[in-house]
Amino acid sequence: LFDLGVSLAQNATEPYFDALVTAVLDGYGATTGQDMKRHREDVVRFMYLRHLASCGWMDPRLPIEHPNRRIYLDRALRAAELAF
Repeated sequence: LFDLGVSLAQNATEPYFDALVTAVLDGYGATTGQDMKRHREDVVRFMYLRHLASCGWMDPRLPIEHPNRRIYLDRALRAAELAF
């Protein structure tokens, strides 16, 4: 499930995000024979964890004034809104 969350991470702010989550879960379910609908919240929470890991990676590497810091933080905040 974590890998599915990672696959969604870059698209959390897109207007089609809900449809994308559905498509990923349906596709994975069709491939594995599993009913993935019950895992929707879990996958979104794993996406949030991926964003937190990215923030942890970024923090010691980018200077405070680097513009990408804001991008990483905004993505993590958006993922938190979706996950909880």
